[in-house]
Amino acid sequence: MSASAFASASFWSFIGAGLLAPSLTNLNHFYLGFNRDNVLLISVNPTVIGYKDVFLSTNKCRNEFERSPGVRTVSY
Repeated sequence: MSASAFASASFWSFIGAGLLAPSLTNLNHFYLGFNRDNVLLISVNPTVIGYKDVFLSTNKCRNEFERSPGVRTVSY
């Protein structure tokens, strides 16, 4: 790859990043229809700790979270 092609690709990459940044900021302030201050988002991978049936273990985790005090809804 020639130096001019590399410089051109770099230039357009910077332009794309510059256009993407304000869009991501706008998404951060977008109203989703609920209060985001009281939302907990977690990621669980039950296969890491040895569960074979991912669906069963996911349902078990969901049921445990639903029974926790103060929790109104759980989804996945």
